[in-house]
Amino acid sequence: MFPSVTQSTFLSFDCVELGPEMKFLSVDYTVRCDTSQYTYFSVFNYIVLFLFVLGVPFICSFILYKNRQEFLTGERNSSFN
Repeated sequence: MFPSVTQSTFLSFDCVELGPEMKFLSVDYTVRCDTSQYTYFSVFNYIVLFLFVLGVPFICSFILYKNRQEFLTGERNSSFN
């Protein structure tokens, strides 16, 4: 799921020029890149990009780093028993 969401998020920023002053979203040719619909779509994509695409790996890395001693020594924290 993560790779497909990441790919879709980045593809949703790509506009294709199909003629003079005619740019459309590459994943949905009904959305023109010079309209407010594209602007709203881009805002949503930035939110997904920061929260999901960048946020999930960051949070997982933070949790692993914070608990690295427990992973390395094999000791368990008593609060998780």
